[in-house]
Amino acid sequence: MEASNTRGAITLANIGGDMDINSTDGDIEASSSIRAGGRYQFRTVLGRIRMMVEPNAPGFTATLSSYRGKIDDNFPLTLKSPPENTRRVIGRYGDGQAQITLDSFMAISRSARL
Repeated sequence: MEASNTRGAITLANIGGDMDINSTDGDIEASSSIRAGGRYQFRTVLGRIRMMVEPNAPGFTATLSSYRGKIDDNFPLTLKSPPENTRRVIGRYGDGQAQITLDSFMAISRSARL
């Protein structure tokens, strides 16, 4: 699924496939099952990103970047290397097959609940 806008929030639920979501001025929120080998890319310039992942998700590698805000991550990731700052986190859960990329100038929150 691809979606983009210039202003306003994007809210997604129960999407079955890959996602490529972009917003210039708006929050992005997604609650959907992760599929093995899937690709999930969310980018916003003037918004926040919140992605809720099911607790028994298949493995994924997450790259989380925030330039002005903080990254809240309450999912048990194995970090590839200790984060040098709170602006970028790269970690793996399970086998790391699915790819999650969340990139925001504001804040990122990834939760372990749907």
